[in-house]
Amino acid sequence: MIPQTVSMEPAKTGPFGILARLSWLAVTLFGLYQIIFDWPSLIADTEIFAVESAVTGRLEGLTDLERDLLAAIARGSSDVEISAELAIHTGMVKLQVRGMLTKLGLRDRVQAVVFAYESGIAKPGDHDIGH
Repeated sequence: MIPQTVSMEPAKTGPFGILARLSWLAVTLFGLYQIIFDWPSLIADTEIFAVESAVTGRLEGLTDLERDLLAAIARGSSDVEISAELAIHTGMVKLQVRGMLTKLGLRDRVQAVVFAYESGIAKPGDHDIGH
């Protein structure tokens, strides 16, 4: 980050020598400021990419039915509502949900909802919940 045009050697005399040293110091301090205070954004960009890669990798393993189940769970649908929507038996819904949770490495429906929003299967404002 040290500019190549400013010599590290102090100038011998005069105001231009002081100005050169001060400009070198300002450039150095600004570079340090960027390193110190900008590092969280550098790390955040890397983490976001890693999370997106992990989520998309896990989504690729889902069947269409499992994706539909995940979207329905994210909307807050019950097993009975999901079975009516997808025209399958309620017991099959429970079985498929359990298999989907296992496949995605999730513990429960709450984690499934979070995963659905993080993966983009569900988006805020898509559905009017509670009516």
